[in-house]
Amino acid sequence: MHTSIDRNPIHCILPPHMLDEIVNNGSPEQKERAHRWREMGAAYRQKRQVGLLHFTATRFRSAATTNKQRAIFDAQNGYNLPGVLVRSEGDPPSGDNAVDEAYDGSGATYDLLKDIYGRNSLGNRGMIRK
Repeated sequence: MHTSIDRNPIHCILPPHMLDEIVNNGSPEQKERAHRWREMGAAYRQKRQVGLLHFTATRFRSAATTNKQRAIFDAQNGYNLPGVLVRSEGDPPSGDNAVDEAYDGSGATYDLLKDIYGRNSLGNRGMIRK
């Protein structure tokens, strides 16, 4: 059962080094959340490594009703998240390789989830930025 504290309103994947920084420098509540997410990420990585997560296209079929809605942010070498919006859905390439790779990679991930697994996001709830 998920509580409101378990839900990430930004709907993103935080790199482990950012979670480490939050654990080391955040408020008590932020530290607790980051520690929990870090542990969950490690558990999922372990399951993938030993082959316990077996995803099949038929097992996770659902009606994918949303379209891509990518939004790429830049933390500008800081820790204030989500940072500055630098590219969103339909924008032309920014010229910043990291931004454009993140945009293209998130599109490829969306396509994989939609076309192969029949899902409309990681959690199959659309993950629309609000």
